[in-house]
Amino acid sequence: MTDAELQKLIDEAKECYESKKYEQELELWESISDMEPNNPLWKHNIAFALMNTGRLIEALELFNFLAESHPYLSRVHNNRAILLMRLGMDLKYLIPVFGQALAASRDLEDFMRSFINLCATAAFGLDERGNEALDQIKKVSFGILKKGSPPEQFKKNKVVLMKLLVAYKHIGVFREALTARKWRVAETELNAAERKFRDLQLGAFASYVKHVQRTARLCRNVVAIIEEFGTDPSVSPDSILKKFERLLQAADSLAETEKEVDSTFRLLDILGFFLSGIVVQLRFLAKPVGEGTFKNASHAAINRLASVSFIDLGRILSSLLQFIDRQCTGLMRLSTATASGQIILKQRDDAWARIAFFCNGLAFDFSAINVAVAREALGWPHSPLEDARREIQHFRSFVERQAYKDIFVAGHPQENIARSLLQAFLTPRSYREVPVRGGQTDLLLFTKNGRFLYETKIWRGSGYYRQGLRALEEYIIGESDDESLAGIFYLIFDPTASQQAQSYLRSTLSTSTVGGRSVDVIIINLTPASPSKKRR
Repeated sequence: MTDAELQKLIDEAKECYESKKYEQELELWESISDMEPNNPLWKHNIAFALMNTGRLIEALELFNFLAESHPYLSRVHNNRAILLMRLGMDLKYLIPVFGQALAASRDLEDFMRSFINLCATAAFGLDERGNEALDQIKKVSFGILKKGSPPEQFKKNKVVLMKLLVAYKHIGVFREALTARKWRVAETELNAAERKFRDLQLGAFASYVKHVQRTARLCRNVVAIIEEFGTDPSVSPDSILKKFERLLQAADSLAETEKEVDSTFRLLDILGFFLSGIVVQLRFLAKPVGEGTFKNASHAAINRLASVSFIDLGRILSSLLQFIDRQCTGLMRLSTATASGQIILKQRDDAWARIAFFCNGLAFDFSAINVAVAREALGWPHSPLEDARREIQHFRSFVERQAYKDIFVAGHPQENIARSLLQAFLTPRSYREVPVRGGQTDLLLFTKNGRFLYETKIWRGSGYYRQGLRALEEYIIGESDDESLAGIFYLIFDPTASQQAQSYLRSTLSTSTVGGRSVDVIIINLTPASPSKKRR
């Protein structure tokens, strides 16, 4: 093969690296190495490509071989250190590895290149303990730099290195905040890092941080939609699809404008694979007809990219794609086996509910799913208390929507009318002002699953509100042996335009412990906002 043909292959391999086609790049470097088997640079490039394709152990074995056989190649030591860092090697064992990477530098320029590569990997690439790795890099850097620098030059270089480390420390904090989804902290730390790089007149470094900021915001938006998906029952496949399509366009645009950015920060790739995969799946769910084209290998690409960094995020995104894929597969089989569009849509809605539950588990560990919603989705029978709570919510909506005027007489709200409305709304047998050992109840409801107590008050200030709590306490203490009491509700009808009850209690729905029992406190607004008379 001629030198021109060899150079053509080398250029193709470099182009594959820049376009992140790592599998093709690996094949090209292997072919080039077969032509020049004694050239260690080609073997180094093979090891680096193996690392980028996720074949980390193979990459490490080749890096180890090259570090022993060609110890003068600083890039071998540098990338070996980066790989070990990403593999989670204990930081105390990385000190000599960092030392090898920096000591192998040919000159100050090569030293700074290795130093920055190590710092960038520790700060940008590690989900946690990045700043501890930076401290270890600092330990070995100054000693090596001092040996190779004139005294007066060493002091200047040391100041530069210290300022660089401060900037990268901010990035290290950002990475831990990003992993923990502490978005505000992440944004603040990136802003601080950018200012430090600009103070050092390192415009390219500051521009890189800007790229990271845009990618981090994209990540936040992706997670926000997953959270919405898992908590808002009103969302539909179409609405979620449109949101993810917009984010996919944003990711593509960002990838195009930032294509020259170093690929150390892989978050954009992970997000891009996720968005392209889920958009295809959601398009099928929006119109589940015939054979679907939703199957893709995006989750495999995410697993590879997140094998050593962004591990938690990669797990969330990859597992969501795989779960939706299974739902789509089942739906596709049904859609090709039945002629009933109604049945298909019913199954699609069931699949959609399962996906929403899965999203909630990924984002919140199911903490945002209350028991009533879970029982509804799983087809389990409701508890009597949950049924009663749901009925009270319907009552509140009924009053605030249309019956609030009926509670007023000559402009003044009447408790007896509010209580009568409640009694008429409740379906089982109920009795007002039932005598008990602790006095008498406002309303006592009897069901086959137990009894429910209701106290009703018009809001007339905090003192009158507490009077209602004392009435409940008297009943609870007087009937402490009543094991059939399944639930207690305290309804506050607020006639004030300024919603004073909500201001006092800080919520329209809350709970209060009275006499050792939990009491549901519900505020019902009797002065809803008037609709605007402006033309639209």
